[in-house]
Amino acid sequence: MRGTAWLALACALAAADAGATPLRPYTIEDVLSLEKVGRAAFLADGTRLVFELQRPWKTARSFDLDAWTPQRTSRLFVVNVASGGAPEPLLPTEEDAGQTLGAASPDGRRLIVFRVRGRVRELGVVEVERGTVRWSGLTVEAETFSVQARWRDDHEIVLLVTTPETPSLQMGRVWQSQARTISAWSAMARGERSVSVVRGGPGAATNPAWPDVDLVAMNVESGTVRHLARGPFSDFSLAPGAARAALVANAEPVSIRGASPVENYAADRRRRLVLVDLGSGRQIRPCPTCDVLGQLKSWSPDGRALIICARPDDDAGDWRRYRYWRISVTGQAQLLSTTLAPDQVREEGGGTTARLVADAAWLGQTPAVLAASETGSAWWRIQARGPKPLVAGLASGAGARLSTLEVGFTLRAPDGVTAFDEHGRRRLADAAARVQSPPAPAGDLPETLLIARAGQAGTLWSEVLSSGGDARPAAPLPDGASLLALSPTSGAALGLVRTPQGVSRLVLATRNRPAQSLATMNAGLAEVDAAPPVPIPHLTPDGQAVTSWLYLPASHGPADDRPVIIVPYPGASYPAPPAGAPDAFVLAANVRAMVGAGYAVLTPSLPLARDAEPAQGLADAMLSAVDAAQARVPGLSKTRLAVWGQSFGGFGALAAATQSSRFKAVIASSATADMFSKYGAQGAHALVVPEVWLQVSNMFGWSESGQARLAGPPWSNVERYVRASPLLHADKVTAPVMLIEGDRDGASTQAEEMFAALYRQGKAVELRYYLGEGHVVLSPANVRDLYQNAFRFLQDTLSTGASATVVGPGTRASSGGRVSQ
Repeated sequence: MRGTAWLALACALAAADAGATPLRPYTIEDVLSLEKVGRAAFLADGTRLVFELQRPWKTARSFDLDAWTPQRTSRLFVVNVASGGAPEPLLPTEEDAGQTLGAASPDGRRLIVFRVRGRVRELGVVEVERGTVRWSGLTVEAETFSVQARWRDDHEIVLLVTTPETPSLQMGRVWQSQARTISAWSAMARGERSVSVVRGGPGAATNPAWPDVDLVAMNVESGTVRHLARGPFSDFSLAPGAARAALVANAEPVSIRGASPVENYAADRRRRLVLVDLGSGRQIRPCPTCDVLGQLKSWSPDGRALIICARPDDDAGDWRRYRYWRISVTGQAQLLSTTLAPDQVREEGGGTTARLVADAAWLGQTPAVLAASETGSAWWRIQARGPKPLVAGLASGAGARLSTLEVGFTLRAPDGVTAFDEHGRRRLADAAARVQSPPAPAGDLPETLLIARAGQAGTLWSEVLSSGGDARPAAPLPDGASLLALSPTSGAALGLVRTPQGVSRLVLATRNRPAQSLATMNAGLAEVDAAPPVPIPHLTPDGQAVTSWLYLPASHGPADDRPVIIVPYPGASYPAPPAGAPDAFVLAANVRAMVGAGYAVLTPSLPLARDAEPAQGLADAMLSAVDAAQARVPGLSKTRLAVWGQSFGGFGALAAATQSSRFKAVIASSATADMFSKYGAQGAHALVVPEVWLQVSNMFGWSESGQARLAGPPWSNVERYVRASPLLHADKVTAPVMLIEGDRDGASTQAEEMFAALYRQGKAVELRYYLGEGHVVLSPANVRDLYQNAFRFLQDTLSTGASATVVGPGTRASSGGRVSQ
C-alpha cells in the first residue's frame, strides 16, 4: 500500500514537469496579483453582454473599504454578441473610480451602474445604445447581502438612498470606526466629551438606533426623485407589477433572557415587515409583533400577497418558533401552518445549532413552503384543508429553489431537476444531466437554467429554461466551464474556464459560431507549481473514517526530511480538497503559499461530535492525520511539525499546542485564547459605531451554540469554559508561538492575553499586531510582512539554518524562496 501510494504521488507531481518550463513556487504575491471576474449579464434581447473585470487587489489606491476593496478595482466591459466583437469599455475610465454592475431595465435599453470614488458609491444609468451615462448624485449601499436598487419599469428606479456618513454595515466598517475614533481622541484632547454609552436590560431600548435611509423612486429621463418612505431599512423587494415594495426595517434591540443556549447568528434587533405603496407612499406594517427572518419575501404572481418567515416576539431568541406567514397587501397576516418550520442545515466548521434555510414560492395563487422533516426536508403545498406534500426526500439544506418561474419554481428533486407550477410537476432533466443556474444579484433568484445532456453519438445538447417555463436550444459551454450569465432570448451563455493552475478564460458561447474567448486572467499562474493534493484516508482517534489532504511541492522526494505545517479548523471534515485552486483569493493561512515556501502542508479532517467540547482531543486528531500521511508518503519529517491556523483554526492551533509537545512551532492569527473574555466580545468598531455594529447577542450565539459549542454562558459551566481556553493551559505550551492580530478585530485582546501568559513564563513568543487591520490582514504591505516573518519564524524554529525568503514589494513573483531539505 505504501509503495502504491508513493508511486501515484510521484506520477502526479511529475506530470506537471513533462516537457515544460520548470515550475516556479507559488507565493503570496500571486494572491495579491489575482484578477477576477465579477457580475455579468446579457441584456433583454441577448445582443449585448456586460461584465465586470476586477484588477489585482494590490492595485487599489486605498484599502479602507475592507472586503469591498474590489469595488474600487472593478471595470465594466460590453460585448456586441451579434457581431462577435472584442470587449470594449462600457464607461470612460476614471483612474480614481471603480465601476460595478447593477440591474438592466426590462426592455434592456438602460443599465444601472455604480461607481466608487473615494468612499462614495454613486448610482448611474447607462443608455446602452448611445453609450452615455448619467450620474444621479445618489449614494447607495453595496448589494452584497440585500437589494438596494431595482427597476420599477423602463423609466423609473426604486432605490434605498443613504449618505457616505451614514453608519454602514458594509463599506464603512473600517473607515467610519477609524474616523470616529480619531474624532473622539481629538475631542478628549480639547477637554471635550468623548464617551460611547450602550445599555442592556430595560435600558437597551435607549441604545443608538439603526440609521434611517430613504426609499425613493427616480425617473431616469428627467432625473426627478420622488420620496416614498424613510426608516431603518436594509432590504426591499418589488411586487410583480411594481405597485408595492416590501421592506425589512431594523427595529428595537433584542434582550435575550431565555435559559436555552442562544442560537448562532442571533439577531440583536427585531426585524419588521413594512409594505409601501409606490404610487402614494402609504405604509402598512402588518403583523407588528412578527420578527422577520432574513431575506425571504416571496410575492404571489398577482402582487397581492407575499410569504415571509417570522417568529413572535420573545426574550428567549428561540429559532424553533419560526413559521411561514401569508401577508396580504391590505395588512392581514395568516399563519400558514403551526407545524411546518424552516429547513435547517448543521453549521460547517464545528457549530452545533442549525442554520435555518427558509424558502417559499407560489404555485399560481397557492403557497408552497420548504420545511424540515425527519428524513431531511420537503416542500409542501398549503391548501385550504391543510398542507399537502409536494416533494420529499430532499437532503437537509439542499431543498432551496434553483430558479423562479412566473407561476412556479424549479428545484433539484431526488429524480432530477423538476419544475413545479399550479398544474403539477414536470421533470426537466434526470440526475445525469448537468444543470447550472447563473449567479443572481443578492436578494434575487435566477430566472434561467442551462441544461446540458448527452445526445446521440456522444454529442452534447444544451437548452435554456426561461422563467416562462419554455425551453429552447442554447449554446453549449466548454467542458468544465462554470456559468456566469445566460440569455433566454438567444441561448448565448457566458462561462469561465479554469486550468488546474488557476489561469481563467472568459468564454462566450453562441449558437451560430464557435465559442469566443473574451479575456484571459492570471496568465502568470501557468508557470506555478500547483500539484494536486494527496488524499490521506485514515481513522480519527474515535474510529471515524475521514480523508485529510496533503499538499506538496513538485520537487518533493522520498529522501527528503520535509517540514510539515498542519492547518486545522476544528469541526471541519473534507471529503474534497479544501484549499482551492491557485486563483482562490485567500490572504490568511494560504496553503498554496506555504507549499511555495517549501513546506508540506496537511489540512486534517477534524470532525467533532455534536456534544463534544471545542478543544476535545484536537492534538490527537491532528496527529492521527500526520501519522497517516507519514506512513503513506515518504520524505515527510517525523519531528519538524508546525501548526498554523486562522480564526477558529487559530484557536485549534493554540489548543493543540497545549495538548502535545510534538508540535515545534505554532502560528495563530485572529485566534481565540480565552473563552471567558471572548464571551460577547464586540471589538472597538462595535462601541464606536454601535448603530450597526453592536451585536452582543450574535457573539453570545457564537460562544453558546456556534463554533465554541459551550452550551451556555460562562457562569452556567465554568469548567467547560476553562477546558476550552488555551490561555488557561498556557503552562503546557512547549513550542515557540507567533501570534498575529489586527487592532480592529472583534476580539483583539485575545492575542495580547496569550502573549502575556507565555511572556510571564519566559517562553518563546512573538506578537505581530497590525494597526488598522481587522479579522484578516488586508493591506498588501502588511500581508507581505506577515508571510515574510511567518516563514522566517518557521525557518528559525524548524529548519537547520537554510534561508527562506518571501516575495517583497517590487520583486518578481517567480523569485519566491524555498525551505531547503
